[in-house]
Amino acid sequence: MKRHGGIFVPYALAIDPVSLRAGTVGLDSKTTNQGKELVFAEPAPLIEFLYNRMIVRELGAEVLDGLQGNITFPKQTGKSTGAWVSENPGVDVSESNRNVPEDVSKHDKLLPSAPRADTTPRVEDIVRADLATDAALALDAAALIGTGAGANQPTGILNTTNVQQFTLAGDTGAGAVPTYPDICEMEELISIANADTLASFGFATTPPIRTKL
Repeated sequence: MKRHGGIFVPYALAIDPVSLRAGTVGLDSKTTNQGKELVFAEPAPLIEFLYNRMIVRELGAEVLDGLQGNITFPKQTGKSTGAWVSENPGVDVSESNRNVPEDVSKHDKLLPSAPRADTTPRVEDIVRADLATDAALALDAAALIGTGAGANQPTGILNTTNVQQFTLAGDTGAGAVPTYPDICEMEELISIANADTLASFGFATTPPIRTKL
């Protein structure tokens, strides 16, 4: 007999359609004990969740790695000041102080998460990526609008004292649509404070406001 490889079924042994109609049972991919158990699901690539985009890091926030325990950052609130004098003025130049009287403290905050993982291909990688993204977005929200309530949540920019604020010209208490002059004045206030030299310059806003702009 000629070798063909695999399984060779002669035509003489093929099932006759007539005998099937007479009551012979065939395999069925939907019926229990008749072939359903032989149908296996092939895992496909994960359809990922549509996460928010982290904006604070993109706008230039500095990330400090490897910090442990409570740390205090000294804050400079003044600068050296010179004065024009004549040659040999006969009196000492007034002293100026750089002033470092304020401290910004960092206290440990915890952000635990307990994801439930199903049996999925690359499950460990998926869970790790999900946890990292969740933590990043939580940091993003805390940096912007953290309430600082109790000792558990950080205080964000919106709830920090002495942070520059701007009210839209058309705001009468119920909000207003930002105009081009409003945007220019916002940038002007940042420039007056010399804060536009610290890092990248941009706006953190929402999709509806972006649409209006």
